[in-house]
Parts: sequence; C-alpha cells; structure tokens
Amino acid sequence: MLHEHCRFDRDDHVIFRCDKLLGYQAALIAASVAGHADAANRLCTEQVFANQFGFEAGAQYVKNDAYSFVPAAVMDEGAFDLGSIMIYPSNAYAADTTCWEQANTAVCPMVASRFGTTWAINVNTAPSRGDVDFVKQWYKWIDPLPEPPAQESLATASHLDKRRGQMETRSVVNVHRLRLESGNVVVKEL
Repeated sequence: MLHEHCRFDRDDHVIFRCDKLLGYQAALIAASVAGHADAANRLCTEQVFANQFGFEAGAQYVKNDAYSFVPAAVMDEGAFDLGSIMIYPSNAYAADTTCWEQANTAVCPMVASRFGTTWAINVNTAPSRGDVDFVKQWYKWIDPLPEPPAQESLATASHLDKRRGQMETRSVVNVHRLRLESGNVVVKEL
C-alpha cells in the first residue's frame, strides 16, 4: 500500500501547501543559496532534491516520485480514500503548531477539499474498506473459518488415529480477531 497523499491525483481531493511543512523555509534558503532558482517547486515535487537539502517532510509528500517507473494507474488504484490509514492527517509535519493546538486548518500542510469546502483530515485508526480491498487484491487472502461450537473450542483435542488405532493429541491454534470499539481494543476468539 502506498500513501494516499502521494497519489498522482492527490490535488483533485486535497489542498497541499508544501510551504507549511516543517523545514521548508530552511531548505528553500539552502537550495536558493546553492543556485537553484527553481528550488520552491523542486522541494515539493522531487524527493531526491528535497532530501538533498534536508527537507525530509517535503520528501514524505512527493507524488510517488520514488515509483516513477510504475504506471500512474497502478499507483492510483481505486478511488481516493480520505478514510485510509495511509493518508497523513492535516497536522503531520506542520511547521505552525496552531495547526494542531488550535485546529487552525489555514496553516496546516494538507486539508481535504471538495465542492469548494475544506476540512481537516484526522488520524485514521483503522483500515478503510479501500485499504482492505487493496490488501485482498494484492495479497493472498484466506476468509476466516466459521466459529466452532462452544464445546469444540478446547486448547487441545484428542482423537483416534484410525490408521494405527492409537490415541494421538493435537494442539489447536487459537486465532483471534482484534477490533477497535469505543476507543478500546476488543479481542474475539475465532
């Protein structure tokens, strides 16, 4: 999975303000002194250039620069997903602390944008439907087994080996599914 805010179609869904990122001003001065007249643009669009001038925050937002050899359609698979765990919240790497201390979205590096309205992107704590669909598509997926009846959920079970007529003990692996419910992790034994 790749970061949603690095998709090639990012600017259709969010407003990204590279100059609001931590370290931008220092990197801009350093790159300008080094003779790069186009530094303001390159710091925000080229990962290697951003890293060269110590602008690590900017490198985190570059549109899939590290994967330029992969067709855009693969990188932008599915709909843009503001609910993904793979998108930074609005306050990530914000240079101005009022972005998170006072929820001042005007100074945040990235905000969601649709139909002329903007709003903060919050931290997503659970995978979205799009995240799950991506994993199912690109990784081997085994659907969970149905829950066994209560009397069969013992840690070990004995059975008769019909081929040898001997008693054999086997360990049963307990599988658990975790979920977040009202801010608490709930464990469900499968």
